[in-house]
Amino acid sequence: QLQSLEIEMIDRFGLLPVPAKHLLRVVALKLLAGSLGIHKITAGSQQATIEFKDTPLINLEALIRLIQSDPQHYQMNGPTRLHLRFQHTASETRLDEVETLLAQLTPKS
Repeated sequence: QLQSLEIEMIDRFGLLPVPAKHLLRVVALKLLAGSLGIHKITAGSQQATIEFKDTPLINLEALIRLIQSDPQHYQMNGPTRLHLRFQHTASETRLDEVETLLAQLTPKS
C-alpha cells in the first residue's frame, strides 16, 4: 500500500522532493521493524539504537554473526538494545544502513 501511495503522489504532484522520499522510507522501516518485533529505533548522526520487544521475531543467528564479525559497529547493550555505529553520516546512507540491518535480521522463510 505504501508503494501505491508513492505512485499516486508522483502521478498527482510529479517527482517527490527528498524530504518526502525520506518520509516514505522511514514509514517503510517502521512497518518492517514492527513486523520483526522491534519496539523502537532511535537514530542520530553517528549511531542508532534498536530496542527489541521481549520476544522479537528476528533471525538471532544473523544478529550474533553481525556482532561477532563487526563489534566496532554492532554492540548489544543489555538483552533488548542493539547499538549501531554508522559508517557514514549522510542521512540517505544512514537510512541505507538501517534498511540493510533490518533485512539481515529478517528471518528467512
